Amino acid sequence: VREMPSVVEHVCVPVIREETFVQGVVENGGPFPVLPGMSSIVLDGGYLGQMPTQTIAPGQRIELALGIDRGVKVEREQQQLSERGGIFGNQKRRTYKISIEIRNYRDDTVTLRLLDRIPYTYDENIRVEAEERTHEPSEDHGNGMLEWTLELAPGAEETLEFVYTLKHNKNYRVWHP
Repeated sequence: VREMPSVVEHVCVPVIREETFVQGVVENGGPFPVLPGMSSIVLDGGYLGQMPTQTIAPGQRIELALGIDRGVKVEREQQQLSERGGIFGNQKRRTYKISIEIRNYRDDTVTLRLLDRIPYTYDENIRVEAEERTHEPSEDHGNGMLEWTLELAPGAEETLEFVYTLKHNKNYRVWHP
């Protein structure tokens, strides 16, 4: 039996699913690998069950999925604000706004990693321009993926909003969800 301390974090990717997932991040701080098998998961003194794990090398971190936390609610809405061009010019512009509402119904503070995206393309004839944001992301992964780390006090509500414009030749058929 070997205990490994963990950090519990909440993660949400509302562009895919609006549920908030809880995961435990565990690091093998010992000098020996942890062999594959069933691991008992205990959180805040409460037994959650067993989970199969692979070999964990010394110093390696793993993420253990602990399920959905229904106490943290996230709702995402995408709205097209405008569409211009394409009649006399050769450029078309479409502007979109993303609104993400977050509510913490838990009795404790939650640190939430929220990931969302703006479109990304390798085509030089299609441009995506980020415009206004209510909160700057903690990290811009450079491929359209944006990440925010938010501290939500008990009962807190937070709204993230960001706007971007998609510009392309009017003859291009650009699919955008």
